[in-house]
Amino acid sequence: MLTEGFSGGTKIGKSLKEFNNVYSRNFVNGKTVVMIISDGYDTGSSKIVAEELEKLKKRNCKIVWLNPF
Repeated sequence: MLTEGFSGGTKIGKSLKEFNNVYSRNFVNGKTVVMIISDGYDTGSSKIVAEELEKLKKRNCKIVWLNPF
């Protein structure tokens, strides 16, 4: 039996958007490495993921995406 909302994807775009809005201005710069550990299965819009990754990219940080599979 699965818990509701478990094993059905995550809200990567929503999480990245919140991270950008709350933290990136003060904590992300050219010396920052942002690590995302996810299989990439997002329950939200892939457009939001792309937009928020682009915002991080503009802050000159390094983005590492580790897929556990």
